[in-house]
Amino acid sequence: MDRYPGTGNQSAGETVTPAFFIVGVGRSGTTLLQAMLNAHPRIGVSPEFHFVRRFLFTNTLQTVGNGMAQARFLQVDRFIRRLNIPEAEWQKWAQQVPEGDSRLYWFTTILSYVHSRSGKPIIGVKEPRAIEWLVPLFRLFPKSKILHIVRDPRDVLLSKLRAGWSRNRPPVLHVAVHKYQLAMWHYAESRSLPMLTIRYENLIRESETVLRNVCRFLGVEYSPAMLTYYTSADTLIHKDEAEWKGNVTRPVLKNNAGKWRQELAKSYQYLMQTVLKEDFKALSIPLEPVPLSIGQRVRWWMVAQAVRAGVWGLTGYQQWKCNRIIHTADS
Repeated sequence: MDRYPGTGNQSAGETVTPAFFIVGVGRSGTTLLQAMLNAHPRIGVSPEFHFVRRFLFTNTLQTVGNGMAQARFLQVDRFIRRLNIPEAEWQKWAQQVPEGDSRLYWFTTILSYVHSRSGKPIIGVKEPRAIEWLVPLFRLFPKSKILHIVRDPRDVLLSKLRAGWSRNRPPVLHVAVHKYQLAMWHYAESRSLPMLTIRYENLIRESETVLRNVCRFLGVEYSPAMLTYYTSADTLIHKDEAEWKGNVTRPVLKNNAGKWRQELAKSYQYLMQTVLKEDFKALSIPLEPVPLSIGQRVRWWMVAQAVRAGVWGLTGYQQWKCNRIIHTADS
């Protein structure tokens, strides 16, 4: 008998699967949405431990060794150790690792532990970069739903140029990654996956309306507690992330949009709009004129075309990998 996804009793030996995944380009509001949902009395959202992109669809764990070696490897992982899983749990899990491919076992086992600790009947997973793996992810968890949050790409770039984890990376790389991840979202969208796309700007300005819609999508009742998410959000944020996720411990900043107009360099505004022009249209975000000299416009237009070509190749390769995973699983 099928259970509602995201529920289960670990102590009774039931495998817990996520009710939903929160995905999106980094700095688009995934942490805010995570905190709001986690404040719901019936919903828990796991702290971010980045399992999907690093282990679930890579061969890393297969190269580590047996069950005990895998347990030791995961136990000291810099993201997973933030979950503070007791040694006794790792010992127990290591003895139960199945023969062959153990990736799904480790993901659902760790999630089951987080779920049991939350004390809530429904569990979801926040992993922004899972947006690159949505099609095979849905193949593994066909009853899970996807919450995809999007934000004006120009504000995203401005935020990435300030955040501790991303400010030292080239702006061109941020633009390319944004284009690539939205391309993988379009790819998933074309497969008619159960996905709700949420605009960050709407979430901060009309929080209750948007959250009621999210709750309907997930099949749960809306709770006003979601609006006071900031009273408990610190349980989701590790001290290493506090510098760039601190806003989530405060009430919604309703004016936290459109800052790119005054604070983002004109050349980067032009680059983002040129590389993502189709995405701006798909998301109903208006393009705005950027005052650049002819020389600057030509130079950045050429950079934009190079970025688009590179992203086109990368997207094709990633789609091939996703299709190959599905084909292998079905054969």
